[in-house]
Amino acid sequence: MTGLGRFIPHVILLVILAGTGCNDGARPGASEQSGTTPPPAGRDRPGIGPEAKATGQLTGGSAGQGVFRGRVILRGDPPKPRKLQVVKDVAVCGIIDHLDDRLVVDHRGGIRNAVVSINGVKGGRGIAAMGDDFVLDQKSCAYFPHVLLVPVGGTLRVLNRDGVLHNIHTYSSINPAFNVAQPKALKEIRKTFSSPERIAVRCDVHGWMSSWVIVVDHPYHAVTDEDGRFELSGIPPGRYVAECWQEELGTVTVDVTIGEDGGETRHDFVYDAPAPSAALN
Repeated sequence: MTGLGRFIPHVILLVILAGTGCNDGARPGASEQSGTTPPPAGRDRPGIGPEAKATGQLTGGSAGQGVFRGRVILRGDPPKPRKLQVVKDVAVCGIIDHLDDRLVVDHRGGIRNAVVSINGVKGGRGIAAMGDDFVLDQKSCAYFPHVLLVPVGGTLRVLNRDGVLHNIHTYSSINPAFNVAQPKALKEIRKTFSSPERIAVRCDVHGWMSSWVIVVDHPYHAVTDEDGRFELSGIPPGRYVAECWQEELGTVTVDVTIGEDGGETRHDFVYDAPAPSAALN
């Protein structure tokens, strides 16, 4: 065999080995650059491919997903706290001060119990991310929490810890309203809702009791804390409309953009304080 003939098999072997090594090492990055969607990584953590990124539809994990956070603020003088009069079951209901909680504002103007939502999200987290336990509690003749998010199809549990008669009366126009007595022996009532809606809840026995059940069909909602702060996470990249609702001040909206690289988007929703003559009559 000539010198060239002896050299050719070695060249072929080197080319084969080099090609194999490049393919193995480039597989994760190649799918991102070439547009090939990687195979799903399981039901709980599906793969995130370039096609999903291009349409703003991430389907799991945290890579490329953003956070929307900020505060809901009242500009101007808030209404003075108003104490509600307890006129029934005083031994049980009167052990705490009952204040009008329709508009609760802290010393820095933060509004509690406003609902912030990102509308129009496609993909991202499913509604199961909200969990499976949604409790409206009655303690000392007050509802806790004042505003409760409940997913469509989820079960609302209304508890009676007081040992006195309550009456759960909902006011709705889309979901069937219910008006149910809850004596002390009935510790729990369960209800489900089929459509998104803001539903007012009252107690016909104790007229000062009030709350809201906010029925939602996706998990991108948050109720502001005592400082008026909110945070929504796991948002796929895209342009959205963010909405803030407060029971006395109404609804305001803003356009927001979650970038392809995820990260944080901030916005403060600002309401003007109601005129003194209109404040919580």
